[in-house]
Amino acid sequence: MNVTLSERELSVIRLVAEGKTNEEVGKDLCISPNTVRAHLVRIGLKLRVHKRADIVYMAAKKRMLNGSRDVR
Repeated sequence: MNVTLSERELSVIRLVAEGKTNEEVGKDLCISPNTVRAHLVRIGLKLRVHKRADIVYMAAKKRMLNGSRDVR
């Protein structure tokens, strides 16, 4: 299964992987915490997971944290 994430979605995942809260991610990216939450929901749907930790795990497993946008 190919999954393509936007640059913004990847930025959100990378900051979440650093342990940042939605508020901190929002501040770093100049977006609201609600927008961060919406990105995480869309990312979760694309990766077929629902928990924040599972999103980071799947992104790491699929090597999305190193800059790749399109992975299997």
